[in-house]
Amino acid sequence: MLRTPENYILIDMPGVREVQLYDDRDALDMTFDDIAELAKSCKFNDCKHENEPGCAVLEAIEEGDMAYDRLVNYKKMLREMDAYWKRKGKGKYKSSRKRA
Repeated sequence: MLRTPENYILIDMPGVREVQLYDDRDALDMTFDDIAELAKSCKFNDCKHENEPGCAVLEAIEEGDMAYDRLVNYKKMLREMDAYWKRKGKGKYKSSRKRA
C-alpha cells in the first residue's frame, strides 16, 4: 500500500482483475450525498437528472455549485450497480430511500 503525494492510497492486489460494485443504493447515495440531497428538491420524484424541468441537480451544475463530471460518475456507478444485480438474477438494487 502506497500513499501518493496527492494523498491517495494505491493498493497493489495481484491476481485481482476487476472490482465491482455490489452494495445497495443507500451506499451509493452516501458516497454521492450531495446529489442525493439535491435530488430531494427535484420537481419530479422519478427525475433522471437529464433534461427534466425543475431538476435541482442540473440547476446546481448550471450555477456552478457542482461539477457535471460528478453527475456523470454517479450515473455510471448506478448503471454498474444495476448490471451487477441483474447478473445475479436479483433485479435492481434495494433502497429504503427516494431515488436520486
